[in-house]
Amino acid sequence: MASVCRNWWYASLSYPNHESAPPICIMQPANNKNSSSCYDFICTATSQREEEKFTVNLPDFDEAKLVFSKHGWLLMKRKYSLFLFNPFTKVRINLPDVKDSFGLFAGSFSFSTSLKQPQCVFIFTYLVHGILWLGIAHPGDKTWTEYNYVNQRIESVSARNVLAIGQKVFCFDNHGVLIIYDLVTQIWREVDRPANDYFGWYMVHQGEIMKVPSKYDSRGGQPCPDSFRIFRYNDDSTAWERLSYDDVKVKDTSWFLNTQGCCFSAKGHGFKVYFLNQPLVGLASCRLGIKRRRSEMPISDTFHARFHDMIHRTSQSLFPYEFSRTASWVNLA
Repeated sequence: MASVCRNWWYASLSYPNHESAPPICIMQPANNKNSSSCYDFICTATSQREEEKFTVNLPDFDEAKLVFSKHGWLLMKRKYSLFLFNPFTKVRINLPDVKDSFGLFAGSFSFSTSLKQPQCVFIFTYLVHGILWLGIAHPGDKTWTEYNYVNQRIESVSARNVLAIGQKVFCFDNHGVLIIYDLVTQIWREVDRPANDYFGWYMVHQGEIMKVPSKYDSRGGQPCPDSFRIFRYNDDSTAWERLSYDDVKVKDTSWFLNTQGCCFSAKGHGFKVYFLNQPLVGLASCRLGIKRRRSEMPISDTFHARFHDMIHRTSQSLFPYEFSRTASWVNLA
């Protein structure tokens, strides 16, 4: 493994103008007891490059946690403050603080057509039972523009993803319920999870909302490789449509999945799935006949990184070691 610890600015000389930058890396806090501003970026090996590791120490990373990333920008959280940061250019954009009453929330951002810097940031959470809170801010705003959706049928669960396409914002919770807000008509719309649907990951791919559901293996708490499917959301019919492996939107694409919510797609060859996943522990009792729901099972303190080739039906570990629970895919391209 070409594992080298060095200053980010020295390392970034290898990736001028981002054109040759590794598009997707794993980002996690570095094992440095003397600094909370060190992060490791681990780039997976491809046919074009060897596996690489960079350790980055920047003041902006101090005690900050990743919320989302896209096109080289990171959405970071430090206690109640949020900010956008580009580790290549060191440009930082401060955002309005979040409320101290917030628990877990999902966040993302969109770009203008120039892709030079994020244009709009979205965060969503559940305040109390049945009330969804959506906040939108642009760089330079001092407060969030707030929107509430009230439906007492909605269980108070964790926010999972918030994604935006055009003038529509798509909010997903951990039960797979999709709630859409149209910024033009100011109308909310709720889309229930289809019957017999499995746990899934959500992302924007080629201008559309995509879902990658999978069954889970009860023996090891890992997604079953043969159960990965690709769906696109059809807004006209408010329905999920399954795509075949040969579909132009699926073919020659790699899908990077993460239980923390940062999921991406990238050009590749064939149909490949990469995922960071927390294996479930204490499964022996399940095999002995004591059935427990997945949500009730203890979760490991580490992540495993795995790779599935869906065409050749092969599966393997990406790295010979584990990652911290805060590890996440980041989009640096």
